[in-house]
Amino acid sequence: MSSEDDKQLAMEKLGGGPLVQWKERAEKLWQLLDDIDTLSDIFKDNEPAGFHRAVLVRVAKRHKILESDGHHLFVPGTLPSRELELGTLAAFFKEEEEA
Repeated sequence: MSSEDDKQLAMEKLGGGPLVQWKERAEKLWQLLDDIDTLSDIFKDNEPAGFHRAVLVRVAKRHKILESDGHHLFVPGTLPSRELELGTLAAFFKEEEEA
């Protein structure tokens, strides 16, 4: 095991580190999915509108756990802004034109 592995293990044991954070987020997302599955058992065919509302409430909670740009996942508050994305694309095409 490398010293880098040792550092990662130590961070995880202390409750920090990116792997622990992603694992916790994955567990929270799994719990949301499990809640939705339980709701489907509770509502069955009796109240489709109630089921739909209850699912939407739980689905909205996913943004507190992770955010997405439609392609990648981000910790809440770290999603790159649309302006930054467009600026990066503009810079890329400008470099292509100059080359």
